[in-house]
Amino acid sequence: MTWGVLLDRDGTINESPPAGEYLCDPARVRLAPGAAAGIAALNRAGAIVCVVTNQRGIALGLCTGADVESVHVRIQQLLASSEAHIDAWYVCPHDLDQCQCRKPGDGLVRRAIDEQALDPSISWIVGDRVVDVLAGATTGLGQVLIGDEAEAEALGVAHADDLREASQVILSRH
Repeated sequence: MTWGVLLDRDGTINESPPAGEYLCDPARVRLAPGAAAGIAALNRAGAIVCVVTNQRGIALGLCTGADVESVHVRIQQLLASSEAHIDAWYVCPHDLDQCQCRKPGDGLVRRAIDEQALDPSISWIVGDRVVDVLAGATTGLGQVLIGDEAEAEALGVAHADDLREASQVILSRH
């Protein structure tokens, strides 16, 4: 078993689309500040870096699985210029309350842990929303919440302003 870091996508790796919209067009991808540097640092440290992302837009018919895949290809291209990469992508295409893989459910997280042979006791999950860290809590992963420091404190999880800072938190504790 090895260690890894599971990342949310929108708001963690790339800038979130406006509320109520879904990122289906690779031309609209913009990396979030600190994302490439944070992922590169995790890659250099030997972490398996995976994305676990809810993509409800597929269930709503607003984008296809192929659209989401093209967004992921674009993210990989943008990360490559910083010598960073994602090792695996895990996508929940379902609508609300239709599955256990959709965060805050832990199905997608457990799948990533199993398929990547990660040791949860030394692995982490990072996201910008409470549902992201809740999905990791039930599986024993360390958790970092990007954004709201008071919310992170209330949850009893680590806080970071961006993915670069989150990687520093993780690497200081690994």
